[in-house]
Amino acid sequence: MTATGRCAMDTGEEHAGAELADGVLTVKVRKAEKAKPRRIEIAG
Repeated sequence: MTATGRCAMDTGEEHAGAELADGVLTVKVRKAEKAKPRRIEIAG
């Protein structure tokens, strides 16, 4: 069986993994650093 899909998040192959155990597919995807929320200081 083959399945493919798209990920809407900004990530790369090195940040994704999948495991099949007891008939359950677990997919883990980490957010890329540039996609993580960040705080920007505004002077004023």
